[in-house]
Amino acid sequence: MTTAAASAPRTVKLALLGFGNMAREFCALAERERESLAAEGLRVLVSAAGTRHAGFVDGDGVTPGELPEADAG
Repeated sequence: MTTAAASAPRTVKLALLGFGNMAREFCALAERERESLAAEGLRVLVSAAGTRHAGFVDGDGVTPGELPEADAG
């Protein structure tokens, strides 16, 4: 276990521009690997995502698995 993992996890908040295939797969991967990332001392949250038709903003951030579905249009 690394020193960073022994303390509180470091939180990284992301804003996604677009929510197409790449962003959706990134969120799925981050969700699948959440425990592995936490073991390395990293917590990934999404604080915003936007498309030309819709947007999502949460200043506190949500886990990638909690991100509401967005119109990929």
